[in-house]
Amino acid sequence: GSVQKEECSDDCVTAFLHECVDTLLPEHNATTACATCVNAIGTSSWWGANSTVGGSSCFSNCTADLDSTECLKRIGIGNVSSCVSDGAADVHQFAVAGVERCFSRFQPSRSAAALEAMPVVVVIEGQHAVQCARSDRGWMQWAQEAEVVLICLAAAPGGWMFGNGGVVHDNNANPCDLWDSLDVQYMEHVFAVVNGDPTVHNPDKVFVVGHGEGGDFAQYVTFCSAQHGGAWGDRAVAGLATLASGLKLKADGVSNNRSFADCDKCQYFPAKPVEVVPPLTACLYHSKDDVVAPIQLANQLRSALKAAGSSATLHTFDSLGHEITVAKIPTLPWDIATCLGITAPDQAVGDEPNLAGPMYAAAQRQQQLLFAAAVCLVGLVL
Repeated sequence: GSVQKEECSDDCVTAFLHECVDTLLPEHNATTACATCVNAIGTSSWWGANSTVGGSSCFSNCTADLDSTECLKRIGIGNVSSCVSDGAADVHQFAVAGVERCFSRFQPSRSAAALEAMPVVVVIEGQHAVQCARSDRGWMQWAQEAEVVLICLAAAPGGWMFGNGGVVHDNNANPCDLWDSLDVQYMEHVFAVVNGDPTVHNPDKVFVVGHGEGGDFAQYVTFCSAQHGGAWGDRAVAGLATLASGLKLKADGVSNNRSFADCDKCQYFPAKPVEVVPPLTACLYHSKDDVVAPIQLANQLRSALKAAGSSATLHTFDSLGHEITVAKIPTLPWDIATCLGITAPDQAVGDEPNLAGPMYAAAQRQQQLLFAAAVCLVGLVL
């Protein structure tokens, strides 16, 4: 007869899920990736033989009883659990209108010569997870090398909440008061930490980076901060970087990250670019084949930023789709830091560059390998 297997250890399961989901995320959303990986634990011996986590015997004598929701918690996706780091970052937890919210903050160790307050980079991802607050990810590795404080935000279930329900027009440009959105109250907690210790955080060097819908919210944060006061403190954000995000204009004929259609009162989404003092530095990253947020949105954002007096550069890729991420481009944090002026450039960043050189080629190779691994895994599971 068969031997009854014991339940797998939590460490084994969690390590496996991180590795498995990381492989699938470039081509699948988090929920689909988790469902596939949970199924793989119980049905496939491939991971037991090939996973680099836990050795070849990690799943050889055990079974795991969990569902996709538990998987999302284990890998740090969704609400409060999305802010649980691997110990390298501090987790700030609080309630907003009865909903538990959080963000993670990583403060690097400083060299003896670095006595000045450090720049702060706020990373805003889309609806599914805060992956930047892990020591094995590029953002945290970069922050340690560059001696920059890293803050990773986490959306509430359902995604980021924009002022006035996302309806922005000239008569109500950038509704940013506490009553306009629960996420303004959320940002009040974030800026209270940023502005709370000027010996560590340089309030004049706060930079916001966002991908997809997180890039939309990064725009909202940037232009709300330009109005000063209230939740936003007394300084404007110094720099903005958007990844696969842009500006939707009324009757422009394109959808955006939330597939918002035109409405009678909507003129802009997610915010109306306004003058920022001191002038804002903006770096926009977009792939020409993005069908989720077409590159027209990035072009519109660049034009509006320049019209408002900001410096704006658009960096384009040929075939990365919507996945302009550290997983696809490991050097991305360093490239963004150079463009925003956080760190000194190794080489000049040209105006309107098409990133089709060695960095892009490496990213394309990595994308192909990840996709092949995902196809292999899905085939084995099915």
